[in-house]
Amino acid sequence: MSEMHYRPLGTSGLMVSEVSIGTWAIGGENWGEINDEESIAAIRKAIDVGINFIDTADIYGRGHSEEIVGKAIQGRRQDVIIATKVANRWNDEGERWTDCSYDYILQAVQASLQRLQTDYIDVYLIHRPDPDTPQEETMRALEKLLQDGTVRAVGVSRYNREEIAEAQACLKLHAAQYPLNMLRRREITPILPFCHANNIGMMAYAPLSKGILTGKFSVDTQFPENDLRSHSEDFQGELFAKRLRAVEQLKPIAAKYGKSLAQLAINWNLCQTGVTTALVGVKRPEQVAENAGGAGWAIEPADLDAIERITTGLTDLQ
Repeated sequence: MSEMHYRPLGTSGLMVSEVSIGTWAIGGENWGEINDEESIAAIRKAIDVGINFIDTADIYGRGHSEEIVGKAIQGRRQDVIIATKVANRWNDEGERWTDCSYDYILQAVQASLQRLQTDYIDVYLIHRPDPDTPQEETMRALEKLLQDGTVRAVGVSRYNREEIAEAQACLKLHAAQYPLNMLRRREITPILPFCHANNIGMMAYAPLSKGILTGKFSVDTQFPENDLRSHSEDFQGELFAKRLRAVEQLKPIAAKYGKSLAQLAINWNLCQTGVTTALVGVKRPEQVAENAGGAGWAIEPADLDAIERITTGLTDLQ
C-alpha cells in the first residue's frame, strides 16, 4: 500500500490526509444494509493506515452517523480531524428542511458535539445554502463559533459560484466540499478556480461515482430496494451500459500502475488542480486499505489525457 501523504486544508493550519473518510453510508439510510460495528471498525482501520480526516453531517441518518464517528474515535481524538455539516433540519415525522439561521447553527453545533462526544469540531461546513437566511447571518454564526473555539475551521458545501463568493466576502473560508469524479464535474468546475485562487481547501467527494468506477458492477447488477442506486437513472439502461464500457477501457490504465480501478479513480481526483483531499465513503474495514492506495502516487499527464478521451460524452448526463 502506498504511503499516506498530507496536504494543507486551505489556510486552516490543518494537514489532512489525501484520502479522507466519508460517512454518509454508515448513517444507515439509502445505502442498503449497514452494520454499526463494521462501521466503527472501518473508521478505526482508517486511522491505523494514516487517514486522519473524517467527514460526517448531522443529517446523515438523522444524527446516527455522528454518533458512530463519536464511538469510533474514543481514545483517538488527537489522531483525527473531524468535519461535520449543518443546514438540514428534521422532525420525528420525517420532514426535512433547510435552516442556516444564526440561532439554529448555534443550537445544532451543540447537538453535533454531543453526538460526536467531543468538545470541539475541526471543520464545520454549511451543508447547503438557505434561500431564506442572508449569507451575512449564516457567516456571522460561523465566525462566532470560530471566536469561541468551538470550531477550528469553517467552510461550505454545494454553494454555486456566486454564493461561495458572497460567503467568502463575509468570512474567510477554509474549506469547500463538492462532488467530483471522472463522470461528474458539473458542480465543481466553476468553483475550483475560485477556491484555488482564494486558498480554500477542496474536499472532493464521490470519486467512485457511487461505485461505478470500482469496476465491480455489470449491466445485470441488482441493487436492494433500500439502496438509492436502485432508483437512479445512472444505474439503468443504455447510460449505465455506456459507462460500464468506459470503465473497461480504464482498467488497463490502472493496471499500468499496479493499482485497482478504484485507486485510479481516487487518484484522478487528487490530480485535479485545487483538490486537497478525495473523500471516499466506507462501510467495511476491508474497503479502507483499498481506498488508501489511491494516495501517494500520481497519474502521468498522458494517462490523464487518455482518461479524458475515454470519458468524453459520458460526464454529467443527468
